[in-house]
Amino acid sequence: MGVRVAGVLERSKQVLLVEHRKNGRSYWLLPGGRIDVGERAAEALSRELEEELRLQVRVGELLFLVETRTPESERFIQPTFRIETDLVDAIAVGRDPRVVGYRFFDSERLRKAVLYPDIGDELACFLENGEFPGRYLYKPWID
Repeated sequence: MGVRVAGVLERSKQVLLVEHRKNGRSYWLLPGGRIDVGERAAEALSRELEEELRLQVRVGELLFLVETRTPESERFIQPTFRIETDLVDAIAVGRDPRVVGYRFFDSERLRKAVLYPDIGDELACFLENGEFPGRYLYKPWID
């Protein structure tokens, strides 16, 4: 089982997603990535945001945990934290070659996005109501 840490950066009732391209396909993810051995979740999230978006962030509260299984039957969990920054205008695609773009999504767009794991409805609910529909989510990896 793998562990991927992710962050929710909210701005004006929108949440930041990163566009990944892999094996000729594009899809959206919350910014973040795998935790290295010996690394704390907050440290990994800060490192990943710097690598993906050249962005320095403050890692806040744990918002939710999502468990998923990929089409290849790889299981992973994703602790997801609130993140903040004063440098939103400085966001730029970083060193990770899989990251090809980024965008802030409102709740309507989140519900339509190809998002892995499939948590668009939950993120939209968060934007609309200020809370997630549960602290633990099991969501299949839609392929």
